[in-house]
Amino acid sequence: MGDWFGHWQRAMFFLHHWPQDILFNGFDPLPSRPPLANVVTGAYLRITRSDFAHYQLASTVMSSFAFLPAALLARRFQVSSPVGSGRDTLYVMNILAVLFMLNPLFAQNATYAWTKLPAAFYTLTAVYFFLRTRDADAPDCASWLFGVTLGGALLTHYSAALT
Repeated sequence: MGDWFGHWQRAMFFLHHWPQDILFNGFDPLPSRPPLANVVTGAYLRITRSDFAHYQLASTVMSSFAFLPAALLARRFQVSSPVGSGRDTLYVMNILAVLFMLNPLFAQNATYAWTKLPAAFYTLTAVYFFLRTRDADAPDCASWLFGVTLGGALLTHYSAALT
């Protein structure tokens, strides 16, 4: 619960411009956690309401975005049938969605307000753009999108540096 409340306090810090020397949960200084997910959540709370229920909803939605780059990577590595129809892609996406829904770790991380799944979103997106730069028909922006999303991962959770 301490992590949960600490991240909510951090979102409130960026939303309401609290003092710089504040200690979250009474002992945790601002630089002890990367700020990006809390800044984005604070921006969402700025346009809605800044209560804990809206914070939880914003965190859950942001955590659920980890599915999107996973779907891109699954589509990239899918084995297509000889027919080569769009049904193959739909089949792969459905299998991936079922795997995400049945995975208790994903469900716990998506509903628990912390920054690991948003970091996974940025990390998987960075992997996608890295692989995209190696394609023959890669757009010019793929390499800098790789750098931006990898930087976003590091600014979301320090564990992204381990990947």
